[in-house]
Amino acid sequence: MPFILAGGAELRELLWSDQLAFPCDDAHNVLWPKAAMLALCIPLTLGLGPFQGLARALAVLCVLEAVLLWCAPAETMVMWLEAEQRGTLSYKEAFAAVLHHRRHFGLLLALSGGFSLLGHVGAGGYTLGGLLKKRA
Repeated sequence: MPFILAGGAELRELLWSDQLAFPCDDAHNVLWPKAAMLALCIPLTLGLGPFQGLARALAVLCVLEAVLLWCAPAETMVMWLEAEQRGTLSYKEAFAAVLHHRRHFGLLLALSGGFSLLGHVGAGGYTLGGLLKKRA
C-alpha cells in the first residue's frame, strides 16, 4: 500500500509541475514509464490478474525504460572520451552524468531480471492475496 501511495503522489507531483516539458531533458521527469509501472504493479501487488503476464510485462517495461531513457547521451560520452578535457569541470560533470545514467540503467536491468524470475516462478505467492490465502 505505501508503494501505491508513493507512486500516486509522485505522478500527481509530476502532472502539476512545470517539469513535464516536451521534449524532456531529464529522464527523471518522463511520465510514461512511471504511470505504466504503477498501473501494472497495482494489480500485481493486490493479487489480481494474470501474475505471470503482469510480471513479464513489467520486465519488458523495465528494459524499455533502461534502453530508451537511461543509455548515456552521445554528447556526454564524447566529452567523456576526449582526452584533452580531462581534469576540467565540464569533464567531471559529464563523467558524473554518465555514472548516474549507468546506475539507473543497471538498476532497471536488475529489476527486469527480478520480474522475469517472478514471471517464471509465479508471482501469485508473493502478493497480498497470496499472503491472505496462506493465513486462512
